[in-house]
Amino acid sequence: MTGRESSLPIARNRNPPMPDAAIAHSPLFTNLSPDECRIVSEMMTASCYESGEAIITEGKETSSLYLLSHGTCRVRKHMGNGADQDLDTLEAGAVFGEISFFCPGPHSATVVAETRATILSLSREQFHELQRERPTAALKITLHATATLARRLRRMDEWTCALVEKGTAPEKHTEWHEFRAQLYSNWNF
Repeated sequence: MTGRESSLPIARNRNPPMPDAAIAHSPLFTNLSPDECRIVSEMMTASCYESGEAIITEGKETSSLYLLSHGTCRVRKHMGNGADQDLDTLEAGAVFGEISFFCPGPHSATVVAETRATILSLSREQFHELQRERPTAALKITLHATATLARRLRRMDEWTCALVEKGTAPEKHTEWHEFRAQLYSNWNF
């Protein structure tokens, strides 16, 4: 140690808590070892939301990465015509808020609890602590998120090029919204 004690749990703990099943099965955390999974689980904060409560709000900024542990949530985007468009339904294991987490700025959509939901959050400060204390675990999370975002960007580029080549016929608007819903919500996209 360099004069300060780590606040991260020690792997030799006699009765370590079991990692949350949502973390163990979430695509973002699949490459973590059981010990790394346990450490990340212990760093996260659990919060419960009732049906209809907003977890993150479009246009507002938070500094956390969110994992849906239990329940379902709806992703909504406020459209230019004043209406809200449902983009996707999130199930247990889904991660959201990643764009604002890795690149500070306002959220691009609102996530609302559709049923009673338990959300685990990892603050940017906790992630920075993970980077200092367990850099391999932080790197695994970052690399998986980067690869996922790169795949989404590549698909967006391909789709945008095809749209420009074909024109912007009205039937493309529905296709665009379906594509966007997949792009911003599906970690296996």
